[in-house]
Amino acid sequence: MTELDEKIAKLSNKFEEFAKKKTLQESKKIEKLSEDIRKEKKEITENVSKSLIKESLKVKNFKFLTSGVGVSGGNKIGQVIHVNSKNFKDLVISKENILVIKEIFPGVENAMFLSGGVLMDLGGYSSDISMLCREFKIPAIVGVRNLQRIIKEGSFVKMDANSGALYIYDESEKEEEKKEQEVDYEVVIDAQAIKKEEKKEEVKKEEKNLREDFTQVPDIPTTATDVYITSKDITSLSKYVLENCSGLVFLDLEELMLSEKRHPLAFVEDGQAVEYTNLLAKKVDSIADMFSGNEIILSLGKFRSQDFAALTKGKSFENDEATKGVMRYLQNPEFTEIALKIISKARNVYRNKNISLALHSPLSKENMISIKKKILSSGLRRNSSFKLYAVIENPSEVLLVDDIVDANIDGLVINTPNLAKQMQGLSPYDEKAIYSLETSSLFKTLETIYQKVKNTKATIIGITENNEKLVKKYVELGVCGLVVDGEKFVDTKKIISVKETEIILSRAKF
Repeated sequence: MTELDEKIAKLSNKFEEFAKKKTLQESKKIEKLSEDIRKEKKEITENVSKSLIKESLKVKNFKFLTSGVGVSGGNKIGQVIHVNSKNFKDLVISKENILVIKEIFPGVENAMFLSGGVLMDLGGYSSDISMLCREFKIPAIVGVRNLQRIIKEGSFVKMDANSGALYIYDESEKEEEKKEQEVDYEVVIDAQAIKKEEKKEEVKKEEKNLREDFTQVPDIPTTATDVYITSKDITSLSKYVLENCSGLVFLDLEELMLSEKRHPLAFVEDGQAVEYTNLLAKKVDSIADMFSGNEIILSLGKFRSQDFAALTKGKSFENDEATKGVMRYLQNPEFTEIALKIISKARNVYRNKNISLALHSPLSKENMISIKKKILSSGLRRNSSFKLYAVIENPSEVLLVDDIVDANIDGLVINTPNLAKQMQGLSPYDEKAIYSLETSSLFKTLETIYQKVKNTKATIIGITENNEKLVKKYVELGVCGLVVDGEKFVDTKKIISVKETEIILSRAKF
């Protein structure tokens, strides 16, 4: 290489370095300018949203639009933004916005955390988005049909995520209010004076009610262990307990059937199958609505053939054997069909997507696989909001619990009282039997169940009958949830919170 070539090469290198520095400087300037524009746009958007929301709150021009399943409680008024995988990176999102999400995509959580509320037409109470919303206190409603079509970009909506109700801002009512204001001045003055007095009275009443409500709201600690309540006296429980518990275990479908005093297949025989399934599905629906989207675990298989034989026309469809649980449903396909139709209607027609199913006395893996096929053929498909549980309630099932879980079910509900009765030589049907829930042999059995299940995907929910020692034992084992009477819900949450704290401290390394 000549001396001239070397000089040219050095100059070229210097020019490239200069060009790179210049490009980097320009890029930084452009990036800073873009960020400034973005911040300014966000500030303007937030200010506009806030002013419009204040106006909306002032005139209260919201009308009911539709409803879904409230999966994370709270109320929110905000401006709608439709979010998808293509546009989410370019959107300016604030707490004054409510996101409409059609489908899950990578990065959707980042958009969700910036928002004030979330609406989805898919998903369920146990979906990832639902759990994240509850964790970060973001109001969320899922299961809203045709969400993309009925709510336009930029609309103002009011969401009540406690009940699942969705309202939309109605411009037409605002125009009507303007027309109503064009009246005689004196009449307006008189009307305003009357309204002021009425408003004062309303404010006084609201303050009184708020004070009363505040004194009635208990201090409920947050726990890692879910707490479900039984169906005992749920109509007498406060709304606060119903909304803050993890759900209901069990809502016994067979008990609802028996309350009709007539065998279910007698309705089918008389051509009243549709009316019968509608009736019971509505009963299920009315109870599920009370729990604001929290999980409702329906149960099948608690009662025996002889219990149904005692109904009107029952002997025509039942034998005198004491058959119960999964085996009874496998032996009686017509009965199984009508039971699953009721559940399907409650979920798919009445849109209560928080309903799951538990099956008593599964006995074996083969039985669970066979009944799963029947459930699938009825149109009930397993997903994040429809779970399948096996109820473990006799010692022989404890030995086979790993085999039963291997049938790919979502979890176990341990009927501890029935298990204890049989271990102590008592009949599980004897309601007056005196038994203990604190024996070392029972606790050892619970440890055995936990050890067999802990490395699987199946969760464990334990029925406790409000026994404090049993509650603490289940917490020590690390089960997913416990079942207590509703009136003991707050006390049990406090016991669990103390026990969980003890466990954390004992494991901490200082």
